Amino acid sequence: MEIGIDLSHPWTGYVVTFLAALPLLYLVRQLILPVILWVGEAVLYTAALHLLLHGVVRTARWFKLESTMYVNERADPGWYVPIAEFWNPALYNPDWLFYFQIAALCVITFLVLKHRPLKFQSKPVRAPFNRDSLDFSPRKTVRR
Repeated sequence: MEIGIDLSHPWTGYVVTFLAALPLLYLVRQLILPVILWVGEAVLYTAALHLLLHGVVRTARWFKLESTMYVNERADPGWYVPIAEFWNPALYNPDWLFYFQIAALCVITFLVLKHRPLKFQSKPVRAPFNRDSLDFSPRKTVRR
């Protein structure tokens, strides 16, 4: 029986590479962590956009099929946005949805870069608390 790592499955290669790079990632975590968080945030926004687009296209297709006035004219328009193979432009119907999603991805990347810049940010330093500056004397009220 041979003991070793079977790299025939693609995920095992990724796991081995990650485990080999883990010490390096630990050493440069101050620099890498903001990048990982930024990319994760951009991926979440992009996935939300893709799922929203899929839902809108699916709802529009259903509405098109169900709102046709004449039963004989009910033809499936074939509108589709793939969930799994989103990188394949041949699966999108109509074709312009793929390019719309690429344009939206560019807009999302620009907005994330603008509103979440990839740099360390610190809170402004507050002035130290001074108890002597507090005034607990009774205030004079002005009568009118």
